[in-house]
Amino acid sequence: MQEKKRIGIECKNVIYCPKPENLDFDLHLVKVNVHYDDGTYEPKLIKKTNHQRNFWIAKRREQNYQEKKERFPIDGLDEYKTTEHELQESIKRALDMGWYNGNPNKFMNSPYLFGTDISSSAVLKEEIRRANRHVKETYNSVAVYDIETNVLTGPDGKTDQRVICSSLTFKDKICTTVLKSFLGDIRDPLQKLHAALERYLGRFVKARKIKEWDLHIFDDERDVIAFPFQRAHEWRPDFVTIWNINYDIPHILKRMELLGMNPEDVFCDPAIDKEFRYFRYTEGPARKTSNAGVTINFIPAERWHTAEFPASFYLIDSMCVYQKLRVHKGKLASYGLDFILGVEFQKEKNAEQLRIEQPDKILAEEIRKLKFPEADHIPGGTIEWHKFMQERYPVEYCVYNVFDCITVELLDEKI
Repeated sequence: MQEKKRIGIECKNVIYCPKPENLDFDLHLVKVNVHYDDGTYEPKLIKKTNHQRNFWIAKRREQNYQEKKERFPIDGLDEYKTTEHELQESIKRALDMGWYNGNPNKFMNSPYLFGTDISSSAVLKEEIRRANRHVKETYNSVAVYDIETNVLTGPDGKTDQRVICSSLTFKDKICTTVLKSFLGDIRDPLQKLHAALERYLGRFVKARKIKEWDLHIFDDERDVIAFPFQRAHEWRPDFVTIWNINYDIPHILKRMELLGMNPEDVFCDPAIDKEFRYFRYTEGPARKTSNAGVTINFIPAERWHTAEFPASFYLIDSMCVYQKLRVHKGKLASYGLDFILGVEFQKEKNAEQLRIEQPDKILAEEIRKLKFPEADHIPGGTIEWHKFMQERYPVEYCVYNVFDCITVELLDEKI
């Protein structure tokens, strides 16, 4: 068989890792799709150290103005190259301010300085794009992650809020981790879980061509949390999305702190040396004040939370993405997942006929939060519903967790 030939790369994202104090270089982690002559491609990671970026300084003869200019003739500028970690020192030298040790804003805001308002990551991504113009761009690949936390109370009337189950789905792949103690004394839990997946989601599994359920039961909650991200690093989607990320990630971070886990060791790609690992989660603002002094409160779907860490994927809130894509249509009554699924997947007029003629077809009305007849007497989505399912039907509850991820995938694929 003839070996396929590489024809170029497509840059999906670039993450900057600052220079550690004990090293003399910084790092850019580049996620690319390597394209081949047979039309296929595969995700790869490239580590670029001490990448050189450009900046420009107005020539001395041109430095006769005070206000920053939006445009400037290129022949009136001197071009410089430097690494990101040496950028400020290089600018000071170029402006003959090498002696200055005060506030960096003094030279970074110089009206004679150009090209530094673009991040080094964006610069590198554009360089790769220009060098590979012949490569066809692909759609971003999206995996979905979700956790379930313990809501049952102990003798003291409190819940420990452990992560009892988590799932990561990515097209034809499912990874689920379950805390062994959550399943209690259930005999043959793996067999029962697989049987429940087939019973409740069998047609979805078939439609999505899922060959295997990567299912693991762990004694330790740390493994329940960390293992799906190990799979994410192996699968390398462009995004790992979570519906209402500001519940899952803060909760995971609290559990990690309690369990003595380092977030950067879970979220950062294993290929990144420990010196370059970091993890920062920033909540989006809850309100803003207008120029007229009026305070406007944001609903959860309007808050743009960010997670920064070097990996092959970005974490992103699919609820916020959904809201932003439809901001021109006004606010909806709810941004709960089940409500949005009802908005986007409305029942077909000929649903009953389709059910008879095409029994394997997935109908729009089926793409909802998974419900169980045994819990029909309790309003879905309430804390009472979760308590009932966790206490009496833990196996089915794990399948419920899986389907939450699959429905978000279906939503993403539709919109």
